[in-house]
Amino acid sequence: MINYWEPFFKERPLSSITRQDMKKFSLGLSDKKLSPSSINGVMVLGTSALAYAAREGMIPADPGTGLVRFSGKSAKRGVLTEKEAAAIFNMDWKDKRAYLANKVAATTGMRSGEILALRREDIGENILYIRHSFSCVDGLKTPKNGDERQTPLYPEIRAELLALADEAESLHGEGAFIFYGIAKERPCQDALILEGLHEAIDKLNEDLEKAGREQEKIDWKARTIVFHSWLIKSLSLNNQSFTEGDKSTGKHKQSLI
Repeated sequence: MINYWEPFFKERPLSSITRQDMKKFSLGLSDKKLSPSSINGVMVLGTSALAYAAREGMIPADPGTGLVRFSGKSAKRGVLTEKEAAAIFNMDWKDKRAYLANKVAATTGMRSGEILALRREDIGENILYIRHSFSCVDGLKTPKNGDERQTPLYPEIRAELLALADEAESLHGEGAFIFYGIAKERPCQDALILEGLHEAIDKLNEDLEKAGREQEKIDWKARTIVFHSWLIKSLSLNNQSFTEGDKSTGKHKQSLI
């Protein structure tokens, strides 16, 4: 809501929002090169609130009624090289949640909803328990395909997750989502995580340009680098060039990131 709805509608009263406004807003999301599924997810956040306001008599009619969902095949996602990923994680990130969420994805291949659903109880000694996924539409649910699973966990990333869990619980109490949001019941928005990745890449590109290494810059728009790119080629414990060690015990030598 904060990243898309608020900048567009600003402080307009709900009763002033028209169907034409909604169409213009959704087309603007398409211009931002968001995938059809991402556009639909953003739209649901606002249309559900407007529908509720109409049902409760707060506004005369629901301007979102009958809006057509976006469809189409998403563009093929790009993949970062190990060198690029290492450089990105060496940048100063504006938000520690975005940094750590991307780092978890890069080393486990977990989906964004699975990462957002993580709580302290899901952190083992050398594994992460993937028991839930979080969707802005459905809330907390089972992981994709309905199967709980486990994934190896770097010791340094485990320490960072526990530190962020402490921070989350200091705000929202026991059982809070590690990647906390404003309210205890919901983690942060997945848009924060993706935008954090793109901001880090932009900062890296600025440094590369200053160093006269323009040829190494990452055009994340042209290459379609999104959060899901980590799932395509995660820099996981199975990649020997990223780290080496005994995968069965979780004891590893110092990793690249």
